[in-house]
Amino acid sequence: MAHQKHAKLTKPTGGKWGRQEIAIMGAPCGEIKKLTQEVTNELAQEWRLVWVDADHQAGEPDSSSMLAQGAIAQLTNKISHHELTYTTERQWYFNEADLVLVNGNHFTATQQIAWVHPKKSLEKKLAKLTDVRLIILEDEMEEVPAFLQEHLRQQTCQVIRRSDRQGILTFFKELLDSARPPLNGLVLVGGRSTRMQTDKSRLSYVAGKKHYQHLADLM
Repeated sequence: MAHQKHAKLTKPTGGKWGRQEIAIMGAPCGEIKKLTQEVTNELAQEWRLVWVDADHQAGEPDSSSMLAQGAIAQLTNKISHHELTYTTERQWYFNEADLVLVNGNHFTATQQIAWVHPKKSLEKKLAKLTDVRLIILEDEMEEVPAFLQEHLRQQTCQVIRRSDRQGILTFFKELLDSARPPLNGLVLVGGRSTRMQTDKSRLSYVAGKKHYQHLADLM
């Protein structure tokens, strides 16, 4: 058997914004932002969350900015926080986030939440609903619209009322937990002992097992 220096590890998947991302779409932008504020307030102590939105008011370009001079990014220490502006498409710095929450009325993401709301219709946005994980139903809505049921007939997703705040939080917690790979421990092996002139991790101490195998079994 050929020597393999490193184990074959599953590579992390990724989307446009981060490794785990979900777009919320269908409700007015203000209500989407309010929901993400509620979710972030509850989960930020344990998880690293990012919010992606669009500015509804176009601002004047800052001629003194390094971006105006040709830089692709600019980081500014604002004392209370850091402000990062950039011109590139790749949001590489979100890879450390556990979840990127996206305003789906403006941007797409690999996973979606379809919010059935009386003030907006999802009927013209069905092409963006490719992997729906949750349907949020406004309390006054009796059922999921027929056009949405037909579009999602091959997908399995929960339906939760907007007033069920705890149910929505539970959904996000389960989504985050499902993306966290289990890690019971780490056994570091390898290296020749100068005194013993051998790799001690491969010595058999217990029941004829090499020591690194014995340690792995204890996990």
